[in-house]
Amino acid sequence: MGFGVARFDKQAMPEPQNVGRAKVDSHVFILYSKSLFQETKPFIGSLLGSKDIRPMNSNVRKNESKKISVIVPCFNVGRLIQPLFDSIKKQDYENFEVIFVNDGSIDDTLDVLKQFCSGEVSSAHRKYRLIEKENGGVSSARNAGLDAAEGDFIFFVDSDDSLMPQSLSKLAKLMNKGTDVAVGTFYNCDGEVCSFPHIADPDNFLRATFTKGGLTLWNKMFRRSIIEENHLRFDTSIKVCEDHLFTAQYFLCATGSIAVTDYMVYLYQLNPFSLSHISTTTGTFSPWLSDSVFAACRIYRLMMVKFSKPTLRELRYDTYHKYRRVRHEAHVLHCKDRVFYDSIYKEMRSIMPLWEMIIFAVRRRMSILTSSAIRKLHHLFSSLKK
Repeated sequence: MGFGVARFDKQAMPEPQNVGRAKVDSHVFILYSKSLFQETKPFIGSLLGSKDIRPMNSNVRKNESKKISVIVPCFNVGRLIQPLFDSIKKQDYENFEVIFVNDGSIDDTLDVLKQFCSGEVSSAHRKYRLIEKENGGVSSARNAGLDAAEGDFIFFVDSDDSLMPQSLSKLAKLMNKGTDVAVGTFYNCDGEVCSFPHIADPDNFLRATFTKGGLTLWNKMFRRSIIEENHLRFDTSIKVCEDHLFTAQYFLCATGSIAVTDYMVYLYQLNPFSLSHISTTTGTFSPWLSDSVFAACRIYRLMMVKFSKPTLRELRYDTYHKYRRVRHEAHVLHCKDRVFYDSIYKEMRSIMPLWEMIIFAVRRRMSILTSSAIRKLHHLFSSLKK
């Protein structure tokens, strides 16, 4: 069988079926037999004086040349994960893989994941992978996903949340411009839309958003090369706020810019049985509450080399506020463990002298009293108007 080589004009003719394509500089050619591509490659190169001949895939759009690895840690979410399945199938971006990491689930999660991965048709550009491991926590599961990831970009999703149809494409479009991290808007469980300022510098972005959800993991797309070059992994000794610590480490390693989109990329759902909420759900004390204080103090120490004294003062105040909140929650849950209280107090003292803790305590109390007084005055004036 002979072969033909022709210039392809999209407006002049429809694209033939079952053909191979090659790109030589800015010219697109159709090879009327895919099996002959390798044979005709030298001929076309000599004909046009170019050796830069690359196969093209008609199923992947030009802006989808970079592959995304979506990492989903799963533990006992068999009844909660269906919305995520549905949102993944609706993605308008094609070149991605989804890595489900079953972290030793004891319900039907593994069967549900196997059914989904076997039922969905994987292709050369959209793959569904399943990793099984013993229970080691969400940090361990995410690390397993990072070890297996093949994509240029990394996107983390919690198994009980879901995405919008253009979540991957919107963030990938920003990443393809050369940014180190792309940030999107997300919808939290309180019914609030959390958006972020369009700040390109990583340090300035952290400074402006540290206390406003800027360290959340799941509304950001990361560059895998930065993660691997700096040997970044999640700390498996921390069970709560481990994502904040990872994100802070990544931001401090990033030397490029940040791109922010106002598109809502993530729908966060409250899982009452996650470690971060299980204490309030069950009404029993969990020792993992202290991890949020440990993570916040470690993040502060990381930022000491970057930020000015006024900024660090605000970071210490935010950390102290988190410390007081954890103490209060432990007290409400009738925690009698002195080791717990002593450990988080010692951690706070490692970044804050006692005199500053007293000042912050007074500042916090004055803020509470001021807010209470304002509410009472508002109620008084409202009753007088009636």
